Amino acid sequence: EERARNGPFKDLIDFAERVDLKQVGKRSLENLARAGALDGLCASRAQAFASAELLIRTSAAHQEEQQSDQGGLFALDDAPALAKPKLPAAEEWTPQVRLDEERAAVGFYFSGHPLDDYEKELKRLNTVTYVEAQARAKTGRAALQMAGVIRTVRMRRSKSGKPFAWVEMSDQSGEYEITVFSETLNASRDLMEAGSLVLAGVTVEERDGDVRFTCETMRSLDEAAAASVSQLRVSVTSPDALEGLKRRLASVRPASPRESGSVVVVMRLADSGREVDLALPGVAACTPAMRGALRSINGVADVELI
Repeated sequence: EERARNGPFKDLIDFAERVDLKQVGKRSLENLARAGALDGLCASRAQAFASAELLIRTSAAHQEEQQSDQGGLFALDDAPALAKPKLPAAEEWTPQVRLDEERAAVGFYFSGHPLDDYEKELKRLNTVTYVEAQARAKTGRAALQMAGVIRTVRMRRSKSGKPFAWVEMSDQSGEYEITVFSETLNASRDLMEAGSLVLAGVTVEERDGDVRFTCETMRSLDEAAAASVSQLRVSVTSPDALEGLKRRLASVRPASPRESGSVVVVMRLADSGREVDLALPGVAACTPAMRGALRSINGVADVELI
C-alpha cells in the first residue's frame, strides 16, 4: 500500500522510514531478505539480512519523530537533515547458502537449485532427472544414477525390526521419495541429513500406476564429482578478489582425500599485460560447490575444475 501511494522504495533506509517495521517484526524482515524481496534495495541479501536490527531501530525513531507534537527540537521544515544510518558490511552468501536461506524463508528453492552448479558433472556421471526416471520406469524396471538434495529423512523399522528410511529428494525437475533399506542405510548414515547433496544408485519401477524408487547405493555428490578432478583454476580480474578468495578457500576443508586438489590463480599483470599462473600452497575442496562459491566473488571472472 505504501509503495502504491508514494512510489518504489529507493533503498533500505527509505523503506524503514516509510514503513512501520514494528508491525512487520524482525523475523519477518529477515525472511523477506532471505526470500529476495529486498534484492533491489541494497548490495546483497546477506547485507539486507544483517541490517534487520538497524532497520527496525531506524523505523522506530522515524515513527516517533513523525508522531511528536513538536517534531523534535526544531520545526520539521527548519530541522537539519540527519545523516542516514550506514548499513553493516556483509560478505555475500555463496550460491548454496543463498538457496538454503531462500528455502528456509519460503519452503522451496525459488531462484535456482543447488544442482545448477553441477551441470557438467551430472552429465559426466550419467545421471537422470526425476522426470526422466519416471519415463524410464514405464518401459520396465531399470537401474539408474540420480542426483539430488535430501529434503527430509523419515526413519522406520520393518516388521523384522530392521531400520529403513523414506528419503525425500529434490532435483531441478521435481521432488520424489526413495526407500533406503538397512544395508544401504547403515553404509550412508552420515549423508542422511537435510541439505546433503547425494548421488544415488536406484532401482526404479512402476507398480499399480505409481513409480517407486529403491536406493541401492548412496554417496556424496561432491566426492563423486571430484573423483577425476585435481585442480581449481581461478581467473581473477582484480586484486580486490584475493581477500575473498582467501576466506572462501579457508572456510571449507575437503571432506575426504578424493575431494582434495591444488589451486591455481590466473592473473594478468597490469604493467606488462602478461598472464601468470600462481600455484597456492596447500590443498582445497575441488568440488562444484566450491567452484560456485568462488565464482560469486567480485573480481573473479571464472573458475574451472580440471
